[in-house]
This record gives sequence, structure tokens and C-alpha cells, in this order.
Amino acid sequence: MAYRDRVADDLVRKALLQTFGAVILQGPRAVGKTTSGLQLAASSVRLDSSPNVVTHAEVSPGRVLEGPTPRLIDEWQLAPTLWNAVRHEVDDRGIAGQFILTGSATPSDDVTRHSRCRTVPADHAPSDVTPRERREYPLGELPQPVQLLRRH
Repeated sequence: MAYRDRVADDLVRKALLQTFGAVILQGPRAVGKTTSGLQLAASSVRLDSSPNVVTHAEVSPGRVLEGPTPRLIDEWQLAPTLWNAVRHEVDDRGIAGQFILTGSATPSDDVTRHSRCRTVPADHAPSDVTPRERREYPLGELPQPVQLLRRH
């Protein structure tokens, strides 16, 4: 089956490639976060593929971040140390389009949270959303918020 663009895809594409060093696609399981992220990713790692991958990510998070960008890190919340590793890489590299994090959780708002991180409500979707795209969400609900990590 061919991939159908989602309402949030264009928002994520523009935010990632033009402005932000990383984006987080969050939401309930099985809504298409990974599938959407893979459309933009040049490389990926799926932390839920093996317990060894999670252990590796916790011990050597920098190694998990290596690879062509944008790099998708699926189910990143399984290795919470990745959050700081990603934000430091975004700061060090200083360019947009580095990471796409997908998962069902985001870090709590505390002192370790990046100061240039914000959530864009899904209702900020482009005004040219077609009726077909609206039908993708039968209850009129747009996708979960997309969290963005700003580059310098």
C-alpha cells in the first residue's frame, strides 16, 4: 500500500528542514508516528527492536545518533538518556534537520528540558488542508502535537 501524506507531514517537514534541529512526534501507539518519520528520515534506529539496542543507547547514546540525517530514533523514550544527547548534538551541530524522535512519551518539564523546545498545537496545520485530509481524522481531531527543538 502506498503512503498517504498526513496533515502533520508538511508541518514536520518544514519545521525540521528549515528551522529546528530535532522534532518529536508523540502520540498513542499505532497512529503512524514512525511511518511518517520514515518518510523524512535518511537513516533510522528502532529501539524497540531488541533489548540490546536499548542498552547500547543508554551506555553510548552518541553512537545511536550517528548516521545520515535526518536520523529517526523510534521509541526513544526507552532510553531516556538520549534526550540530553540529542539536545547537545543539536546545539553542537547548529543546523536544522538532524533528528526525528518518535514515541509515546516526552520528557517532563524540568531543568534538564531544552530551553529552545516548544510544542506546536496540531490545529496550527496549514489552512489549505483538503477535505480528504480532514477525513483522515473522522472525529475532526488533528494529529497529536509535534514538539520541536530549535537550532541556534
